Amino acid sequence: MNIKTYTLIVGAIPYKYYSAGWLAGSVIAHKIYCGGKDGKVFWACPLKYRGISKEDKNTFKELIEKISSGEIKVGDVYKNIKLNKTGYFYDGDEDAVLWRFSIEVIFTDEDFRKGIRNGLKDYRNYRKYVGFREIQLTGKVEKRRAWFLISNILRLKSPFKREKEKNTTYYKIPGFKLYTENKKKTLRTYDFMHGGPVFILEMPDIKKEDLEDIKPADISDRYLKDIFLTTLPNKNLKERAIQLAFALNLMEKHKNWTLTMEDKLKSGRPDILFKEKNGTLVVVEIKRTDNDKPVSQLDKYINELKRNNKLKRKHKKIRGIVICGRKTRELEKAAKQKNFEVIEYSLSINFWMICSDYRLTADKREIKDFPQIAFGNFFYPRPLSEMAL
Repeated sequence: MNIKTYTLIVGAIPYKYYSAGWLAGSVIAHKIYCGGKDGKVFWACPLKYRGISKEDKNTFKELIEKISSGEIKVGDVYKNIKLNKTGYFYDGDEDAVLWRFSIEVIFTDEDFRKGIRNGLKDYRNYRKYVGFREIQLTGKVEKRRAWFLISNILRLKSPFKREKEKNTTYYKIPGFKLYTENKKKTLRTYDFMHGGPVFILEMPDIKKEDLEDIKPADISDRYLKDIFLTTLPNKNLKERAIQLAFALNLMEKHKNWTLTMEDKLKSGRPDILFKEKNGTLVVVEIKRTDNDKPVSQLDKYINELKRNNKLKRKHKKIRGIVICGRKTRELEKAAKQKNFEVIEYSLSINFWMICSDYRLTADKREIKDFPQIAFGNFFYPRPLSEMAL
């Protein structure tokens, strides 16, 4: 019997294609949460079965339902198809299939909520992996929503970048094949515009040695470098990079803080939301420019949150923090009146001039391994006048 294996690929923050971009929807935010919760976290998204062939669609739906009910596991064969135990993220920021993860279990929204509501032992255990997606367990059951418990999020050393198709406005990802209109076609970036994951039938072979474990702080460091080297000169600051950098630093300082999220407010969306161990909700607003008025904006968010009866029951207290690059008397005075905390940040940049095996010719003599002298956090090569030639 010919067994078809479908592989899940999720579009993570494809902000270039539709208006996603909230910090809690990023791969790194989930990787942060994985670090403190046994290496597991839920990813919740619509399940539209894009990429499944017409002849397999009903069987595949049954497969997901049986995994959700616990009759079979991810990776088991059902009739003639199965779901790969590993999935991938297409990172819209990098325009590439960039991350791989393991799939522990899948639940439909209905099964997951029913299990939690009935207090079943396994579901009580699973709930700790919901993290900042707790809000998605409220409201009506979403028939198309699925909960993927993922772990072991690793980065591909050589990402599969998109490529422009000739004579079109489309971008393809070579080597990845899916069913579209019942024909096998190459994966295109617009396949992620429909929301939810895409299921691939053919893709390049990826081995263990092709993967690397990346710390969230390393990604933050890279984002900060991007800000100064690429983004700032173009005057197009990537807000999510800033939010991530501050979120990481605040969680490092406050070990009992975890990222959380709530529905978008009428007054907008707070930059960062944390939940303290004692149930306090911490709302963080970042002052980006001198023209910003973070205190009034933060006050609007908190007042709207306090009027929410559900939040009143969930959070005993709500407090605000303003993060700024430069404190002013006006800012401190306004924050004090509202009982907001003001945190002034500073940036620390370390760089090195790497000169290993560097060769230069002076007076027909060759110098190897250009020496370096330390000066604070900076390294400068010694001038030729100080070197014994």
